Amino acid sequence: MRLPDMERSRAVLVGVARYEDESLHDLPGVHANLQDFHQRLVDERDGAFSGRFCRVLTDPDDIATVGRLLADEAALAEDTLLVYFAGHGLLDHRGRLYLGLRRTSSKHVGVTALPFESVRDAILDSPADNRVLILDCCFSGRAIEAMGDPGSVVSGQIEIHGCYTLTSSPANQPSNAPTGARHTAFTGELLSLLTDGVPAAGEFITLDQTYSHLVKALSARGLPKPQRRATGTVDRLALARNPARSASADSGVPLEILIDVVSEDPAIRERGLRKLVDLALSPNAALTQDAIRKLVHLTNDTSQSVAPPPTPEPDPEPTDGRVITPPYITPLVRNLADEHGVEWRSLTGTGIGGRIRKQDVLDVIEADDSGSSYVTPVVKKLAEDYGIDVTSIKGTGVAGRVRRQDVLAAAKATTDDLDDGYWADCREIVKRIRDHFAHAYADGNLGGYARGIDMGTGRHLHTALTMLPFCSGIELWEYARPNLDWLVHEFDNGWPSWTFWEPFWNELSGHPLYASLSDPRAEFGGRVTIMRGGVQEVTSGGFGIGTMLHRKGVSWSTVDRFLDVLAPGAPFAMAFLGDSYGSSAMTVLRDQQIVTSVETVGAMWLALGRV
Repeated sequence: MRLPDMERSRAVLVGVARYEDESLHDLPGVHANLQDFHQRLVDERDGAFSGRFCRVLTDPDDIATVGRLLADEAALAEDTLLVYFAGHGLLDHRGRLYLGLRRTSSKHVGVTALPFESVRDAILDSPADNRVLILDCCFSGRAIEAMGDPGSVVSGQIEIHGCYTLTSSPANQPSNAPTGARHTAFTGELLSLLTDGVPAAGEFITLDQTYSHLVKALSARGLPKPQRRATGTVDRLALARNPARSASADSGVPLEILIDVVSEDPAIRERGLRKLVDLALSPNAALTQDAIRKLVHLTNDTSQSVAPPPTPEPDPEPTDGRVITPPYITPLVRNLADEHGVEWRSLTGTGIGGRIRKQDVLDVIEADDSGSSYVTPVVKKLAEDYGIDVTSIKGTGVAGRVRRQDVLAAAKATTDDLDDGYWADCREIVKRIRDHFAHAYADGNLGGYARGIDMGTGRHLHTALTMLPFCSGIELWEYARPNLDWLVHEFDNGWPSWTFWEPFWNELSGHPLYASLSDPRAEFGGRVTIMRGGVQEVTSGGFGIGTMLHRKGVSWSTVDRFLDVLAPGAPFAMAFLGDSYGSSAMTVLRDQQIVTSVETVGAMWLALGRV
């Protein structure tokens, strides 16, 4: 049993007490949760974390703010990473857990709340030896499933290092926040334990003891039973010393100091000796005598002497009178850079205050190995969802790495280049898709209750409008955050851009099936659901009708996956530029009689068919 190493550990406490959505009631106790939990963790006598490395985030507005903080702090943790969240937990229509933020909309959970998967990934990517997640929110037990589903790849990854997940409720139950109470029920009991301690326990309060106490205390009050998942020996880690430990527990030198002073690492040994000297000057007579005895013993044992640290090579002096301040880098990351011959002093760190992170060094290593600018899978996928060839983008990151901002800039430039000719082509495409779907309806392949899907909606609604007469619901799938924000704004405000799309509906109304809808604007708003993700994230299938529009190149895998989510016999329409893999894929699909028509409309290809 031990406490985290303060100098090598990080804690991130996130709480949301106020919500703008009226259907999500405020949780005033969360503010006190954060304040008091932080105080217990950094307490000088009993705490386990340094105040310098315990970050508190109150009422964050958006996903990016939380995501950046988690990723940065998780990358810095080497011994222990603690992540705590208190607030509303929400589920999407597939039962996936999201953490509510101040501007979360209960109607658009998938694009306005923090996906638990993002939290999970940040924890899994951390180099920390011990990782602890505490969730005080409704349905938080879903995190137990996500962190350790025996049938998932994630489960195998977690088993490698210690990971402890503690949640306030099972997967299918809400948590409790008593009206007028200072804290929420779960965190309140946790704080009581850390404040009052356990008289019968030893020096530390371990995670396992914490869980046992919470189960007994909350069950006795008729509240939801907390859940846990632990791997390795992390359950023996302590978040604090036991305040109720006997006075004799303070009479001797703490075990962690004794371990430090016999370490083979001179730096750790020196740190232990400094702490031992401080204890020798303590007003506690018993502690002072014990510390002095240990110092005398170490003085007589020359094998435990502290070797002077090697003299570092001086940095080159500037010739223009400037003072060169090397960027901050941890010893672990510096060793990685030295091992692979990366000149870390020349890197621009992406961490807090310009700190060089492990990922910065890995980006350079992988770029050198591949002989080209390195592109992370996330950025590559973002470019694909925008329909942009990532190899055509000039990266502005380390060693020419293509960053997310580079893709977004390229996407904006592409949108700005659209002219009247493009929109004229789109109106013609809409007419041809209309006739294709109306023909499928006449053949009995479509009713009025199909589920429709529009992939890569972006800021274009015209292809989704072609499905309106035939669908009870239409899912609009989009990955790029700016486009998602635009779609949510349109939905929440009754589609203010409808005047722009009205000419497209006028084209569609040339057929009686479309003209029969008296208020298409209201019908569209009542049937669409906005979803975040690319085609690979669509986990359900059986869509009865589908459309996909890509202004730029589209890969064969994208086309193939899009067809996979459609039901047998479902009509579909795909439009994209001709200079892409999609155009060659259409040739194959036409040979298989899946695509019945491939036409050119201006610079666009239009493929129509049935699965």
